[in-house]
Amino acid sequence: MATVICIEDEDGIRELIVEELADAGHNVIEAVNGKQGLDLILQQRPDLVVSDWLMPEMSGGELLKALKQDYPQFADVPFLLVSAFADKARVDQALGSGADAYLTKPIDFDLLLKTVDELLAGK
Repeated sequence: MATVICIEDEDGIRELIVEELADAGHNVIEAVNGKQGLDLILQQRPDLVVSDWLMPEMSGGELLKALKQDYPQFADVPFLLVSAFADKARVDQALGSGADAYLTKPIDFDLLLKTVDELLAGK
């Protein structure tokens, strides 16, 4: 069982992601913004992070940048960004910033679980 931190500011979306991941056998810890997510990552050392792109206080992009620059000991933790933005420029920006994968909303939960499995297998 992997420990996954799910960071999403929209309650309904976060609850659905958490439910899907928990049903797949993962231990899921929730955060409502990137700042809270960063604190949890530092405390819990998860196996995977699933994060929304745009959030208050600290975006998923800012969180990823902070992890890469300030906490290199977490560089091997796979990072999956999720966003409503599906344009190629945004996807390229996310992947170029160090995200391991990028999924768009509305979330295809079969694709989410497949991506999570692939990221965890490659760890």
